[in-house]
Amino acid sequence: MLRFLLLAVSVPTQLLFLSCQPTTSPTVNFIAHAEPSAEKFCGAEVRPRQLLVKLSGCQEVLDAKYLNAKLQTVLRSKIDETLVTEQVGSGCLFLAQSTRKSFADLSVRFEEYLHNSNEITESLDKDSGNDNLRLEYVEPNFIIHVEGGSPDPALREPNDDHYVNGDMWGLVDMDAARLSIDAPHAWGYSTGSDSIVVGIVDSGIYAEHPDLIDNMWTATKPITVVVGGRKFTCDPGTHGYDATAQPGEECYPGDRSGHGSMVAGIIGARGNNSIGVVGVNWNIKLIALKVADASGSGDIRYAINAIEFVLQAQNQLKDDLNLKVLNNSWGYEPNSTTCAGSNSLREEIDKLRSRGVLFVASAGESGADNDQKPHLPSGFDLANIISVTALDRGGQLTTVQQVSSNVGKTTVHLAAPGDDIWTTCLPHKGFYCQASFTSAASPFVSGTAALMFSIPQCAALGAEGIKSRLLAGAIKTPSMVDPVSHESLTVTGGRLNAFEAILACDK
Repeated sequence: MLRFLLLAVSVPTQLLFLSCQPTTSPTVNFIAHAEPSAEKFCGAEVRPRQLLVKLSGCQEVLDAKYLNAKLQTVLRSKIDETLVTEQVGSGCLFLAQSTRKSFADLSVRFEEYLHNSNEITESLDKDSGNDNLRLEYVEPNFIIHVEGGSPDPALREPNDDHYVNGDMWGLVDMDAARLSIDAPHAWGYSTGSDSIVVGIVDSGIYAEHPDLIDNMWTATKPITVVVGGRKFTCDPGTHGYDATAQPGEECYPGDRSGHGSMVAGIIGARGNNSIGVVGVNWNIKLIALKVADASGSGDIRYAINAIEFVLQAQNQLKDDLNLKVLNNSWGYEPNSTTCAGSNSLREEIDKLRSRGVLFVASAGESGADNDQKPHLPSGFDLANIISVTALDRGGQLTTVQQVSSNVGKTTVHLAAPGDDIWTTCLPHKGFYCQASFTSAASPFVSGTAALMFSIPQCAALGAEGIKSRLLAGAIKTPSMVDPVSHESLTVTGGRLNAFEAILACDK
């Protein structure tokens, strides 16, 4: 049974295209090289001339190189003689790329062969030594874009410049609106822990930033992984992984965009060091997992490879890489709930769930109701995902040029500060700048979750328990209620409050 996946639906003996047809769109920026055009599937951009192919029954096949070569030979004979395949992650997922056929043409070819016969499956079985080897599904390689959280609970505040100057409204109440996450009271319980690691899946991190360098995760021993068909070793001293890099450069996830560095500062800029800004966690370890280039663009393959790297590294390093949260201030938007996106990415996020890792994701900013027009990966229905929208200083959805942050009664969990948030930036921007929208809101939730993992009574609840307390601690907010129907616009109808979330751990 093969599926062309736009959602997790099985249709026997045929590809599933639903009502969505591949189209073309104007030129966009790509990571690997310039392309003459992009294509779209269900309204979302996809990598031209590429498909992701998932095999089932290959778990017992130990030689990934043989399997990749076998798949490439079969697909060249049946689909397109120019196809080149490469492994994605470390399992049974492969990227197939043509030098001449568009995504739309490749889709038609797969549909023709698999609707009328089972030639590809039979060819895979032949000489493979595995009678169970099958094509499970084929799907687009969607393009992703970065988007523009007992002891004495006494109030505790740091001496960092922008905090002292009253610039950091997202952390502490500066006026009667009282829309901050109430960090000072939360810090009475904990200011974070160097034993907790947060992954920043983004454009990399400028690790030498004076407010980040002490909170960067650093490998203490060599790490050897096999990701995307490549076996490589990262030496001690690395701060993470670059999924966009050429062979030999994977262990240097620097930031050319600045987006990942801004996210990192909100989660974990060093606190109480008398300079710059402070993150939700004064003490934390941040690992850079780079999936986007200088333009802020990446794709599903890179996201899967980044997650696979950190899971394999965690297997080797154990407590030296105590990963608890992944922040994801990026996404893509299919144009229909019947086109629910990448099954391969969803499967990878589910691996994190099984490891007790929260996946915090921005809800996007296209003015959409995510229940009607999905935003992914924030909209995947997985127990470890927390979807976050953004509020401005007036308690309204953050809006720029009349386009607001997204909502969703069942697909967006809560709001967090996301307007003019002071954080860490690249040197050419003066090391500090302001960030807005859900890209800035999501790291407040990631940071609060990490803070809760450093508090014993919260940590004992596990990842899903911490998620439930984060949501239970949300403060009801008028802008999160539909003025006509009076129904909540998000799951909680409220905004993040770190102090209330911590208090909820004892309930």
